[in-house]
Amino acid sequence: MLQINSEKKSSGFTLIELLVVIAIIAILIALLLPAVQQAREAARRSTCKNNMKQLGLALHNYHDVHSAFPAGRMRTTASDYLGHSTQTMLLPYIDQAPLYNQMNFTVGFNSAPNFALGQTILTAFLCPSNPTTEGVDYTGASAGPDAARTHYEGISDSGSGRRGTSSIVVSNGNGLFFWNSKVKLRDITDGASNTLAFCEVVSKGAGKNDAPAWIAYGDGIGTINGINAPWQTNGGILPLTHNMYNGDAFSGPASFHVGGCHFTLGDGSVRFLSENMSQTILTSLTTRAGGEIVGEF
Repeated sequence: MLQINSEKKSSGFTLIELLVVIAIIAILIALLLPAVQQAREAARRSTCKNNMKQLGLALHNYHDVHSAFPAGRMRTTASDYLGHSTQTMLLPYIDQAPLYNQMNFTVGFNSAPNFALGQTILTAFLCPSNPTTEGVDYTGASAGPDAARTHYEGISDSGSGRRGTSSIVVSNGNGLFFWNSKVKLRDITDGASNTLAFCEVVSKGAGKNDAPAWIAYGDGIGTINGINAPWQTNGGILPLTHNMYNGDAFSGPASFHVGGCHFTLGDGSVRFLSENMSQTILTSLTTRAGGEIVGEF
């Protein structure tokens, strides 16, 4: 007589097997997540580098037309601190000619028509690794729209870039961008490939006047404190690193990339310089006609 086995063999997972599978998945995620994050940061860093390369190209296209680089800030008198910025002058050379053509250069950047244009967010001026994209508030305590940020600024000199109460930063810097500068390529006797033009900048976050806007305050950055360094004011070192403005002070080159930040050089090339770079070399790279001998960097 044929005997039928009524017991059915289970085809499911045991609890132990399920836990093993979950553990393996967790390990794989732990191994792969940093790689994914690194790949994303590499892509963001590449975009940032390309943005700064485009600034370098724009700079030289401007020079071809005007026989000089744009000023760090256009000003007419010592009390006129609302002059137009380097970034504004480069707009036609980064495919923003329609925006540039609407600017009124007979009045300051904060005039109503100009300031409205300055609220335009331009990705060409933004590093994708920098999380701070809120507008810059130049309206004081009163409510009002914010100016669009820039994460890239011109370099004015090897000093502090400290500004006074009249917002004058550097009237005669030894770099490429300062008050009514208009530096020519022939003025860069240290060599355009050995002279810094633009750097990345960061801020302490959203707030009143705490970060650069592309339309405003374009006198330039000083490099005396190094790269990714805490900013020093007359009162000492601030507790916050990565702050752009604080009171009457500008900070130096800084970024949200690990280990340093990008710089556009006078020849239009882009280099990533380490935050551990010698201050002597950084100073030598800042000056346009200092006569320093710069080796490999």
